[in-house]
Amino acid sequence: PEAFKSIQFDWVKLLSESVKTFLTAPLILQHRILTTLEAVNNCYEAVAPHSNSMVSPKGCRAFLELLLKSKNTKISKIAREIAIKLVSSIVASQHIDDKVACSDMKLEISLWIDALTND
Repeated sequence: PEAFKSIQFDWVKLLSESVKTFLTAPLILQHRILTTLEAVNNCYEAVAPHSNSMVSPKGCRAFLELLLKSKNTKISKIAREIAIKLVSSIVASQHIDDKVACSDMKLEISLWIDALTND
């Protein structure tokens, strides 16, 4: 995980420029790319959260769009988990000194994200 501190790579590019294009790839490839991105995100969270290129509007949008457009529940579930972590990281960076505001943040963000996916 320490090696992630110096890596300067836009990991969201692995989703391709269009989520629609990503969703045309074989499911096993989609799953492996997303599990890799989830592992990379977890490493960044542990070691260097401020240098994670996925924590950006572009990254959040890609995972939220993937969550909304994927018909596969496994893909949607992984995209949801990553989206929650990314949005939480962005919000936490705005409330760095307010521990109370951050304490239940992931729960609240998951409720908002789940509201997007309920018809």
